[in-house]
Amino acid sequence: MATLHLDSLHIKGFRMFEQLEIPQLQHVNLLVGRNNTGKTSVLEAIYLYAHRGNPAIMLELLRRRGEISISNPRRSPRRDDLHPDEYGQELLDDLRYIFCHRPNIREQNAKLQIGAIHTAAQVLSIQLGLLPIARARTGLRRAQVEQLDPDTDVIVDDLREYAMAIEYAGRERSYPLYILAERGGFLDDPTPLRRCVFLRTAGLSSGIAAEFWDEVALDQEFEAYLLEGLRLIEPEIEAIAFVGDLPSATRVGRRPIIRLGGQRIPLGSTGEGMNRLLGILLALLNARDGFFLIDEIEIGLHYTVQVEMWKLILAIAHRLNVQVFATTHSWDCLKAFQHATSVSTAAHGQLIRLQRRRSDPSQIQAVTYTAEELQVVTQGDLEVR
Repeated sequence: MATLHLDSLHIKGFRMFEQLEIPQLQHVNLLVGRNNTGKTSVLEAIYLYAHRGNPAIMLELLRRRGEISISNPRRSPRRDDLHPDEYGQELLDDLRYIFCHRPNIREQNAKLQIGAIHTAAQVLSIQLGLLPIARARTGLRRAQVEQLDPDTDVIVDDLREYAMAIEYAGRERSYPLYILAERGGFLDDPTPLRRCVFLRTAGLSSGIAAEFWDEVALDQEFEAYLLEGLRLIEPEIEAIAFVGDLPSATRVGRRPIIRLGGQRIPLGSTGEGMNRLLGILLALLNARDGFFLIDEIEIGLHYTVQVEMWKLILAIAHRLNVQVFATTHSWDCLKAFQHATSVSTAAHGQLIRLQRRRSDPSQIQAVTYTAEELQVVTQGDLEVR
C-alpha cells in the first residue's frame, strides 16, 4: 500500500516563497494557479528536498532557468586565469536566485527550509554566506594553514569563508564555495533521501528514456502498464521496445519502436502525444518508493485521453508507493483529474491552488480541495486555475 513520504509541506525562504504551508498532502497532488505563483518552484523544492540539498541539484535548478553564469570553470578557456576562490565568488552571485528576495550574500547570510510541517526531523535546512568551516589541515589552502594551532588538525571557529551549510536529520555538512564551483557540486554522501524523478515540459531525452526503459524491460507488470497507457491513444499496439543501430547502440542512439499491425514502427511516427505519454509512464515507473514530479502534465495530450491517464497514474502510484506532484493550466486536465480521483479505489488525490494573498500580494498561499470539494468546483464550473 502506498504511504505518504511527505504528509504536509513547509517551504521557507526558497524562490518566491517567504513562507508557504500546505497542511495536508495526498498520494497524488495536482497544483494549479496563475503564472508566477510558484507551481514549478514547489516541484523544485521537493526535488531539492528529496536529494537532501545536494549542491549539484541546486546548480542543476539554476542552470535550467538560465540563472548560472558558469558551467564548468575548469574547462572554460577564458577563465583559466581565475583562482578557485574567484570561481566561488562568481557562484555566490548565482546562488542567491535560489533564496527568497534574492539577497546580497556578501552583506547577509541567506537561509531556506523545506520539509514536513510538524516533523522537525524531516526538515532540510540550507544556509549560504560567510560561515565557519571545519577543515582538515591537509585540505587547507595558502595562508589558512598559518591560522592553525600546531597542536590541532582542524580549525572550526577562526576560519570563515563563503560556504553552504546543509542540515538534515541532525547532520550538518559545510561546503566552501570554491569547492562547489570546481567540482560542480557534490556531497560526501550523495544517496538521495528518496528516489525522485522530475519530468519537465520538454519531456525525456532519448538517453534518459532508454535508461528508464532498461529499468523496466522484461518486467511483465511494468511492460503491461506501458502498453495499457499507450493503448489509450493507439488501441492496436501489440508491443514496444527500444532499439538502436548496431554495433554502437548506445542509450543516446536508441529509440522506441512499437509493433502495430504486425509492422515495426518508430513511436515518433504516431505523434507527439505518444511520446509524451511514454515519458510520463517511464518516469512514473522509475520513481518507485519515491517522488514523481511533472510540470504541465497535459502537454500534447488530448482531453479524451486524460481521464484514463489519471486513473492509471493513481493505480501505479498506489502500487509502487510513489507520491505524485503535477502542475497544469488546463481545465480539461483538472476535470479529468476530478473524475479519476472520484472513482479511484487506490491512491487518493487532491487539488492545490497557489494564489497571492489579497492582504499582501507578495505572499503566496495554498488552498487545498478534497475530492468532494473538487467535484463541486468542476460541476459548478468554478474557476480555480
